[in-house]
Amino acid sequence: MEAENTLANQKESNDNRTIDNLSLQDQINFSTITLQLYQNETIRQETIASEKDSASYKPNLGIQIIDALKSGWYILQAILIFFINLWPFILISIGGFFLYKTYIKKQ
Repeated sequence: MEAENTLANQKESNDNRTIDNLSLQDQINFSTITLQLYQNETIRQETIASEKDSASYKPNLGIQIIDALKSGWYILQAILIFFINLWPFILISIGGFFLYKTYIKKQ
């Protein structure tokens, strides 16, 4: 009887060790590791000499003409807006001119 109990205890101990090993293996397989690395940000820039001529980057003649017309139109608009902003001074100048003209005609 003792031999059977000893054998049963050994089998139970062996089973418990196997279960513990499987549990440990399961914990290892499904574990999560979090790593945090700290390092200053570094930016690396390299300057590479370009073999292309700068003329190859210029837009063609048609696009330059369209851009010139656009910028000319914007300049004309700016001049017109400038004179519209000066309307009180222009109105006073015209009124002063007519007053001066009528005052000189009376003398």
